[in-house]
Amino acid sequence: MPRTNRTRYTILGVLTHGAMSGYDVKSFIERSIGNFWRESYGQIYPTLKALEAEGLVDRERREGSGRPDRNVYSITRRGSETLREWLVLPAEPEIPRHELLLKLFFGAQVDPEDNLRHIARYRAQAAEALVMLRSTSERLIVSRPDAADLPFWLLGIRLGVMVNEGVVDWCAEAEAVLRGATTAEDLFVT
Repeated sequence: MPRTNRTRYTILGVLTHGAMSGYDVKSFIERSIGNFWRESYGQIYPTLKALEAEGLVDRERREGSGRPDRNVYSITRRGSETLREWLVLPAEPEIPRHELLLKLFFGAQVDPEDNLRHIARYRAQAAEALVMLRSTSERLIVSRPDAADLPFWLLGIRLGVMVNEGVVDWCAEAEAVLRGATTAEDLFVT
């Protein structure tokens, strides 16, 4: 079964927040959903052209004051319908690629301290993500209390918080196993 091109739906969803250039779309993604979804310019610009060709977005050329002209895209009625059709479909299962777990799988091939450094970095990244997610939720609750999208944004942030809290806990367990304070088998005994 071919995979759905989710870039197109990401862009359509972003354009529900207003007309934007390709650069604006990328910036919006980084500011809003960047902690769980990424799109590159190499994905965004060709997709915008395809969406325009399909009649799902309209393009308007705007003169830049002191800057080059830019193309600004708006979602069409047909684009909104296409987005809604996709939003109600079940999410496709993800096949994760997790480099840390790949390295740990082969961890017996290196010094144990190398594995511990990987885990310490992973824990620090999760702790940093927790600070960012909690501050983002507080900022949204204060600055956008009436936004219709607020409950949905907060649900995504909450999952990020829970996942990163789990990562911090897992890192503590992994360090205990690698330092010989416990066995991996003990983690599964209830």
